[in-house]
Amino acid sequence: MTTTIRAALAALSLVALALPADPAGAGDGARPLAVSCTTTFQLTGLTSARLQGTCRDPQLGDTSAEATQSLGWAGGAFTISTSAVYTAADGDRLYGHFAGTGTQRPDGSIAFSGTETYERGTGRFAGASGRVAVTGTARFTSPASGVSQYVGVGTIAY
Repeated sequence: MTTTIRAALAALSLVALALPADPAGAGDGARPLAVSCTTTFQLTGLTSARLQGTCRDPQLGDTSAEATQSLGWAGGAFTISTSAVYTAADGDRLYGHFAGTGTQRPDGSIAFSGTETYERGTGRFAGASGRVAVTGTARFTSPASGVSQYVGVGTIAY
């Protein structure tokens, strides 16, 4: 695997960080989310990465994010699978899973998109459900690490 492809895969790992959103069948109590996140990532293997960052939503406020990500290659695109934990200022946690794809741009950055789903948490998020559509970009700042920014729009119920 070339350094460029490995870099692209790692950059895609940044996708993992997005906040709560659009619950399928959330019913009463569904709330809109419009989140923006900034993360850093570190490759932990050829197809894995660890992510850390912060997200902001007008309703949920500042939230820290930590995630592990698995990356693959399928049909000319990167596949991304991420498990994340978002921690609100009060310590309540929300658990999310991201699934998406990414492609390398001519400038070496990675464009990615996908869906993050939320199913539970702690405190006020104990019964959470939701989904958010995520789009963003990532770029390497060294051979094994980088940064990303992304936005997500959807809903969450808790």
